[in-house]
Amino acid sequence: MNSYHFTILLRDATYQDDLEDKLFAVGLDDALLYSKNRAVYLDFVRQADTERKAVEVAMEQIRRAGFSDLVLQETVFCFASERARTAVELL
Repeated sequence: MNSYHFTILLRDATYQDDLEDKLFAVGLDDALLYSKNRAVYLDFVRQADTERKAVEVAMEQIRRAGFSDLVLQETVFCFASERARTAVELL
């Protein structure tokens, strides 16, 4: 499997106390949740056979949490070795 990095903007979400719980309840435990200028983003590094599958599954999970106005911000293919090297560089 390959790793894919992508960010999804949840345009119909606001950062509230229960937002993390809603997302976690549908299986989104591999995304970094953050807010910037009142917009809510989920940043993923997800393993899948294809980039399309990684994004589709993430969007399906987000929709199950009750959000539908989604925007795919970026997608990047990366190897596990690249992620490891980046993590070491950050230390």
